[in-house]
Amino acid sequence: MGPGYPFWMAGPDGPVTESKGTARAHWILENRFVHEEVNGEMMGRPFHGMGVTGYDNLKKKYVSVWIDNAGTAISTSEGTADAMEKCSH
Repeated sequence: MGPGYPFWMAGPDGPVTESKGTARAHWILENRFVHEEVNGEMMGRPFHGMGVTGYDNLKKKYVSVWIDNAGTAISTSEGTADAMEKCSH
């Protein structure tokens, strides 16, 4: 697998599939949230996804949502950052 290439795995013991694509992240809504856009290929098909991540002051956690054309689910996650500013879910 080359550096900077996205990959997909079918579970922890599944084969690694490498693909080419682009990712763009930028601040939105007065720098309160990061909007991510990903375009590429997954398993030989076009892949398009987007997410939004930000810090929820009420929950005191980072919160993220993700959608893509690989399914109809809206994925959510939340977590905290340690003193080294490493995030965990």
